[in-house]
Amino acid sequence: MTKLGHTNFSVTIPHRNTEGFGLNEDAVTKFIDEKVNIVITLDCGMGDAHHVKRLTDAGIDVIVTDHHLPNHAVPEAFAIVNPNQDRDTYPNKSLCGSGVAYKIAQALFVELRRQKMESRSDSKSSSLSSIFQLLDSIPLGWEKWLLDMTAIATLSDMVSLTGENRALVTYGLFVLRKSPRVGLRTLLKHLRIKQHALSEDDVVFMITPRINAASRMDEPELAYRLLSTQDEAEAQQLVEHLDGINNERKGAVAH
Repeated sequence: MTKLGHTNFSVTIPHRNTEGFGLNEDAVTKFIDEKVNIVITLDCGMGDAHHVKRLTDAGIDVIVTDHHLPNHAVPEAFAIVNPNQDRDTYPNKSLCGSGVAYKIAQALFVELRRQKMESRSDSKSSSLSSIFQLLDSIPLGWEKWLLDMTAIATLSDMVSLTGENRALVTYGLFVLRKSPRVGLRTLLKHLRIKQHALSEDDVVFMITPRINAASRMDEPELAYRLLSTQDEAEAQQLVEHLDGINNERKGAVAH
């Protein structure tokens, strides 16, 4: 979103211990009260038909992005992107939730570039003109830099590592070894992992537990902040905190 010049968005992550997974009553009420225009789910929504209906009844467009099967009723959303929904023809049925999100980002850039090319021969001004101008500064194929997060999620979600998923992880590891993300680099330094030699095992056994600890210890937004921060001091503070609560998690599991 920010790459395309949009900053008027917020991220809501449910607390699994008190809110469960996916959409929930408190979040839906918050979205309605704040009069948001659109809600995009990630890795959830197919089992939340009731919550989606509340949002649409309030005039909020809902785009469900998920890979799970529907729970009883299919949500009546503005759009559903899910390779496992009925009659969907996308060949990779093993994408994790973040894999689906990456494919959407990839398709979005392709579509925007196509529309930009068409707009050159259109005498009418486009409502996307500001985005088209930003596209000129974004290198073709830039979205590959999102593969670091896609690889972490795909490895963490334990989905099949064959076909497209194998490609997403393979090239995602290439990106991870060069990723400029401040929080990720700080975490790797703290764990004494050489970024240029990062392996699948490093992701699964070192990075993933610390990201998951935020959710398991009921502080899921901390992981998001770590992966999105541009501030080195904040990154260091978050890394130390996540490492600490991961140790708490291991102690709780041991008992």
